[in-house]
Amino acid sequence: MLRRIRKALLRLSLSVSWRSGSRRMAPMLRRFAMIEADSSWQFLRAAEVLSAGDSRAQMFLHAMDEAHQASRFHDVAKAVDPTSLRLGEAKRQALLTGPAELGAFLALAEVADVEKKNDYGVYARASVDPGATALFESLQQEEAAHAADTRALMQATLGSADAVTASLAQAWRKRLWDGWLRLGADTSNIIASILISIVFFLAGPFFARRARSRVAPRPLRSPHALPES
Repeated sequence: MLRRIRKALLRLSLSVSWRSGSRRMAPMLRRFAMIEADSSWQFLRAAEVLSAGDSRAQMFLHAMDEAHQASRFHDVAKAVDPTSLRLGEAKRQALLTGPAELGAFLALAEVADVEKKNDYGVYARASVDPGATALFESLQQEEAAHAADTRALMQATLGSADAVTASLAQAWRKRLWDGWLRLGADTSNIIASILISIVFFLAGPFFARRARSRVAPRPLRSPHALPES
């Protein structure tokens, strides 16, 4: 239910913001690039936890794919709006701090890949720039492949299908809870903006009249005497 609400709100917001011009897409593309770059960093840290072998190599390849996606987002953002600037690096927090958390980390990664695959389809349909549309459609397929690779890696890590199912269920619950918190924060910001606008338009004229009534009229300056001819 929450995912449907989120998807509907995403479509509504994009139909309003992106239809007014392709340049408004650039900041969001920059944010996507920053998110993908952070994902690459997270997977590189996760690769350090694994012992040498196919699983570690797969984790490293996933990190390289995320870095490549970040670069592609930057390139399209620059093509859409050459004046847009790269966003500064956000403070990163490691999602994986020890080998015992590897299963939970991979479950969160798969859930994120599935959500990005679904979201990129919405972004592709809402995009007004051909380059951005092609990028979102391409990344939608890549995220589906990433989700499948992550599932295979998670099965190799956890061993049993029951453990995989439990980890994914926990990851989806966490994702939904985080989404609910974001939805609440966004909704409260919208309500606050509406209330502030109402107060401004209703009370603004009153205070403007009060301010004008308190200002004493300035005395007229006497004109300088003109020189006699």
